[in-house]
Amino acid sequence: MSDVIARIISQKGTCAAQHKVGDEFVIGQQTPPNLCSWAFYSLFPFAQVLKFGGSFP
Repeated sequence: MSDVIARIISQKGTCAAQHKVGDEFVIGQQTPPNLCSWAFYSLFPFAQVLKFGGSFP
C-alpha cells in the first residue's frame, strides 16, 4: 500500500478551515489533523482506490 497525499492546487473564495493552496494531507483511515471533515469525506473513496493500486481514466 502506498500513501496517498492530497494537495490543494486551487481555491475559490475562502475556507472556514483556513486551507490554502499548497497545503498537503496524507489520507489514511482517519481525518488528518487540520483537514476539515467535509474535504476528507470527499477524498476518502478516491484515496482508497489509489492506495490499493487502482486508477482513474
